[in-house]
Parts: sequence; structure tokens; C-alpha cells
Amino acid sequence: MKSLAKLLLENWTLKLTALFMAYVLWLLVRGDPGAMRVLSVPLEIRVPRNFEITSERPTTVDVTVRGSSATIAFSMSLPN
Repeated sequence: MKSLAKLLLENWTLKLTALFMAYVLWLLVRGDPGAMRVLSVPLEIRVPRNFEITSERPTTVDVTVRGSSATIAFSMSLPN
């Protein structure tokens, strides 16, 4: 049987190259962590008959949108 040190040192340049390529591939696949944008959206509350809201009603809510920078930029440019 070969020793562990001999197994690790055998073809070390090939192993180092494979490790480097795996790291580069990991960086590419991991990619953009994504963009985040917070939008203030008007809120419309419809109250059924015979119901009553006793506290102050909010007029807007904050919505957090997450995704790739390109997707968020594209969706923000769409007309309502």
C-alpha cells in the first residue's frame, strides 16, 4: 500500500490544477448574490359591511424585491 503522503504528492501539478479549476467554477456558479430593492406600494383596504377598523390604517406598505440586477431593472421598467 502507498502511504498517504505519497498519494497526495503524486501528480501534484495535476491535482493543483484541478483544485484551481474547481474554485474558478465555484466562483462562476455562485455568481451574483443578487440585488435588493425596497418599494413603497399604496395599500387599499376593502372593509366588508358591518365591519369596522378601530386602529389607524396604513396607506402604504414596504415590499422587498430580490433577484438578479437585470431582472429587477427589467421589471421596474415595465408599465403598470
